[in-house]
Amino acid sequence: MDNTVSLNFSVAKVIAIFTVVASHWFKDIPLWPLATIALFLFGFSSSFFTGRIYGSEVDVGAFWKKKVQRLGVRYWLILMVLGALLLIQGRDVFHWHTLVHIAGLSGVLNLIGASESALGRGLWFFTLLLFFYALYPMLAKALRASNRTSVTLALTAIALLLLNEWVALGFSLWLTMLGFILGIHAGVNRLRLQPRAVDALLVAAPLLLVACNSGFGLKALNVPLLGLFALALSLRLTIPGTPLTWLRPLVALEAFLLEIYLIHSYLFVRPTGHTLVDFALSLVLIVAAAIVLNHAGNRLVARIFAPRAAPVPVQTQREDDDAMAGAA
Repeated sequence: MDNTVSLNFSVAKVIAIFTVVASHWFKDIPLWPLATIALFLFGFSSSFFTGRIYGSEVDVGAFWKKKVQRLGVRYWLILMVLGALLLIQGRDVFHWHTLVHIAGLSGVLNLIGASESALGRGLWFFTLLLFFYALYPMLAKALRASNRTSVTLALTAIALLLLNEWVALGFSLWLTMLGFILGIHAGVNRLRLQPRAVDALLVAAPLLLVACNSGFGLKALNVPLLGLFALALSLRLTIPGTPLTWLRPLVALEAFLLEIYLIHSYLFVRPTGHTLVDFALSLVLIVAAAIVLNHAGNRLVARIFAPRAAPVPVQTQREDDDAMAGAA
């Protein structure tokens, strides 16, 4: 894979995670369109790199072993630390809903009601990621390029957009799910796209969005057009081209996406009462805690698995770490 694709996705994912964090902090500002695009990009990126790495033939046992090594241990460690923090604060975590969160099935719980446990904020994305991994071997084969696949993708997109209208959940489940599916198709089939066509979509989608809202007061197309822009942006990142070298320092934060995703909503602090200052302080605290937890998690993974397994290549690690964002 061209190094510019890897670099540009890395930069985009770091920007995306901070976009989601900002949308949770600045609740009075309508940042949900940007957060929706960010979540789509995370879903697309995770499945795109998984498709590139594994293709359509998967050793399921080895596949899941890597998930536990790279994702499961760190996830449980972080939840354990968060649970201890909540107990210190006098929050209630002794509820059976906590067991659902520990199992990674918070998204299922979100479909039937709010969590009664203080733990589990925004973990629907993690549940979606687990379901994606469970279904990947089947989806990778089903989405290999063919005329039937094109029709299936179109019908799937329509169905998910309709579900977004008919089943309001308060978070971007359906569009993010579409990002996962389209990412598999792009990754498994190693799509080669013309930059000009994708760039045209990148310009046309926001212009249509503004025209529909300002000129016609038509809001029904907001989510489809946001999805179109998010898809165009994701596809643009798959095309080798000019690397975002001036943003390369952001890549150092890519390793901590899982930790930032899981902890950010618990570590918002407001010591000064000034919104921007407190947001900056919260970001520093979140990133610092994420770094500490990441190193602790990696040490634990090495201790558990090192005697029996070789280190996982950096390229393979991306499929887990790039997926993590918060819930919009």
